[in-house]
Order: sequence, then structure tokens, then C-alpha cells
Amino acid sequence: MTAGTSSGPITVQDSRRILLERVTYDGTGSDAYFWVDRSPEPTKSGFKVAPNQDETPPLPLSRLPRENDTQYDALLNLRRAFRPVTGSIQSLTVFELKSVAIYDRNYGTVYGDAPFNGTALKGIIPPALDDLTVQRISNKAATLIRDVTILFAQSLG
Repeated sequence: MTAGTSSGPITVQDSRRILLERVTYDGTGSDAYFWVDRSPEPTKSGFKVAPNQDETPPLPLSRLPRENDTQYDALLNLRRAFRPVTGSIQSLTVFELKSVAIYDRNYGTVYGDAPFNGTALKGIIPPALDDLTVQRISNKAATLIRDVTILFAQSLG
């Protein structure tokens, strides 16, 4: 970690959101981003994540906190992770991750990182609310299809 980067607690809110509290970053990197990776150290094949759902693909970070040294909390939503290697947006879960960082992919510079054992969180961290909604809709749709299939079969025979 560089001298100008720090954070308070890192809290996993659910399977798709990580909260980094009281983030400070001096803005020295020309192309630094919030970065998550499936490797224990940030790599060029990782993912940029926009803080607080700002933009996709994320813009490079500047000094944090941005104004008057007020507290800056970064909520990383993994549903819209941008993978520079492929130029695509992917939906990740915390269970896939091994590191969270402020990282400059162009120069390979890590400005701050935290080891992150996502696989150890399985069964402890709840699913994201929107994942539950999709699952509930899928279950209802499956029930409806089954009921229609039964009615159709009964009408034929």
C-alpha cells in the first residue's frame, strides 16, 4: 500500500456488494481504479468497479475524498464489473474474489489492496436482494409452465 491510500473497515453487504469505509487515496496514479480480482494479487485480467454505481466503464480515480477531506465511502456493486481484457461488463459475486484494490492496470501499480477470501464467505453472506427476486420469478415461471403443461396434457387426453 502506498503512503497516500487507506481505508476503514471493509464490509461485505451481500453476495454482490462490498462497502469500503473512509477511503483515502492521494490521486497519484494516472489510471487507477477500484479493482477486484480472482487472484490474491491484482492482475491485468481483473475487473474495474465503479464506486457508488457512478459509471460503466468506470473512470480513473482522482483524489479521495474528493472535497474538503470529508469521509468517502465506496460501495462496489459487482453486478456491473468491467473487464478491460475483453471490454465486457460481467456480473460477479463476492464468492469468486481473492483481492480488492486500488490498482493501475497500465503500470501494474497497486496503490492499496486487501486480501479477500470470497470462497470462505459461502453460506455466511446472504444473496443480493435482486438475485432473490430473479429466483422467485424463475420459480413462479417454472410453476406456471408446469401447470400449463398439465392442463394442456389433460385437454388432449
